[in-house]
Amino acid sequence: MINQRCFDLQLSSCFEAANPIAAFKSLISNETEFLKQQFRPHQTVTTLLFEKAAFIDSLLQCCWHHFLGQDSESSSLIATGGYGRSELFPHSDIDILILIPSQQN
Repeated sequence: MINQRCFDLQLSSCFEAANPIAAFKSLISNETEFLKQQFRPHQTVTTLLFEKAAFIDSLLQCCWHHFLGQDSESSSLIATGGYGRSELFPHSDIDILILIPSQQN
């Protein structure tokens, strides 16, 4: 499971890095490698699928709040597909739905 405090510190350093995209890619790569090492051929992968989805949840939530600030409260970020079911397989895409308030004229 994700150590949230440690993860938050790693995310903060990604936002402050000279090349944030490379820093985020490295964070994701490290998590992928960690989950690969946890794989056991004759055991269920359910926990690994859930852990990968939980990692992406934390990553997206942090980015959502970082970039949108208070505006994040009036919009929704919704996981769909396999990701929405917490079944994020290796090399799966991440399906999300973003809902924003309609503009009143």
